[in-house]
Amino acid sequence: MLLETELHGRTLTVYVRHSRDLRRYFRDNYFSLRYSAEIHAGEGLLAIPGLALLLPLIWLTGSNVRLPHLDRTFAAAAGQLQQRFSTLYPKIPFGTELEIDNLVDSPPNPEGTASLFSGGMDATYTVFANRHLNPHLVQVFGTEFPCTEADFMEALKQKTSSFAAQHGFGCSFVETDFRSCVDERALYHAFSRLSGRLECTLWNGLGFAL
Repeated sequence: MLLETELHGRTLTVYVRHSRDLRRYFRDNYFSLRYSAEIHAGEGLLAIPGLALLLPLIWLTGSNVRLPHLDRTFAAAAGQLQQRFSTLYPKIPFGTELEIDNLVDSPPNPEGTASLFSGGMDATYTVFANRHLNPHLVQVFGTEFPCTEADFMEALKQKTSSFAAQHGFGCSFVETDFRSCVDERALYHAFSRLSGRLECTLWNGLGFAL
């Protein structure tokens, strides 16, 4: 599989070139992420969102993935995550190799720390446990439910904005159509068969943390 990323304004588009044996897991060959904040990042960092969303599928199928650029720290973390998750799901291949043309040493973020924030218990605990870092909250939409549920999404944005303002944190939002790119039914059956967890989706079992 080959992943390529392009940034246009506040929209990051991820292009996916996959082999014929992976075709059943895809409905399209690209997806996008739209950010509420301006994006200032090098190519190594811009590759992370697309790879992070696709890693569970890549692990599930035992596929290799090639990227023109990737941040060195994330590349190492992805290898560690693969190793740890493989102990939870021993029947899943987890044979993935990252083939990276250019490993990038990205500079530190001069604006400080960000924390992915869903509004749930774990996310809220993480924020308060690290409040001394004054984290900027980032809420992602389009992974658990599609962004077409506009009223529900707007209500969550208002709730997060209110929470952030109350505690003196900044916040931003990301919207993605990732779910329209993959065939969730095919992924559900493959993950259920290999994991033995019929009640669990690939997103709940592997993707949520990423």
